[in-house]
Amino acid sequence: MWAGKNATEVLPQVEKAMQLTQRNRKLTGIFLFIGLLIIYPLIASVIYEQMLTGASNWVLLIYFVVAGFGWAVPAGILVKWMSRPDDEKGKII
Repeated sequence: MWAGKNATEVLPQVEKAMQLTQRNRKLTGIFLFIGLLIIYPLIASVIYEQMLTGASNWVLLIYFVVAGFGWAVPAGILVKWMSRPDDEKGKII
């Protein structure tokens, strides 16, 4: 299909084939979001157990505040990606 073509001819076709519509981004994003909500607390718990057991209360307070709000950054990026609109011409942005 792409044999004998140079990269400038192939890359736009590959890029277009890899783009998702908003509907498919939302479907993909919900599975990524569920994965984030499972993996993130496990990582935060391992960090607490391995590094912070026996730490002072102030260190624990700071850790739990940062870890508690830390999932919001990747979740916000994911939601922004999911809600990106498609181009009105049918072309995907």
